[in-house]
Amino acid sequence: MLPNNFYLIGNSHTSQFKEEINVIYGLGASICGLSKNESTLKLHEKILETQKNNPDKLFVFFLGQSDIEFIYYYKSVKQNKKIDMELFINDLIDKYVSFITKNITNKVAILGINPTVITDNQHIFNINFRCFQPGNPSGNYEDNYQYNDYLHIYNDSYEKRFHNNMEFNRKLKLKCDECNIPYIDINKYILDENNIVRSEYFPKCIDHHLLPNTKLYLALIEELKPYL
Repeated sequence: MLPNNFYLIGNSHTSQFKEEINVIYGLGASICGLSKNESTLKLHEKILETQKNNPDKLFVFFLGQSDIEFIYYYKSVKQNKKIDMELFINDLIDKYVSFITKNITNKVAILGINPTVITDNQHIFNINFRCFQPGNPSGNYEDNYQYNDYLHIYNDSYEKRFHNNMEFNRKLKLKCDECNIPYIDINKYILDENNIVRSEYFPKCIDHHLLPNTKLYLALIEELKPYL
């Protein structure tokens, strides 16, 4: 069966494909943490260990969503000013491709990130700075961070954040082409003719994940066929 021919490397967004897939998983895994040998998530180690035991499998990297949608804003808060998004994207992609070319001996493909479905900027802030605990579902703000103090950072429109995700993909594809790495994009299945996320994939509540759907799995398999 096709699913046994590859590993998908990513975070909670891998669940959008609904069907059973081999996954090298890191909760909130990001490009920023990919090259850290001693990262909390141990994703670096998991990837290399899986490669050692499965040299014949295609590795499909599906990272970058957390970096663009959350880590960019987190780092901007820490600097108390917005980081230049173009420079942030360029640095991310350089680190991403460098890790792959230097460490991965398996066949590789890179899957572009999804268009954003986050409609509430405070959701981004909450993911970055709320401490969620059992019995306290609303969570407490870490170190007394308050959303209203950082409106100058969390003030991008939905359209702007949507553009950021697509710009990351555009630049990632250029880098992949330059380095002869297959680039996969399933957004043509996710977006309608008006370049809007189809309702069948858009979350029904405030969230940052597409709704799991077998159609997304079938789209992924279709795009991966030439490389399996």
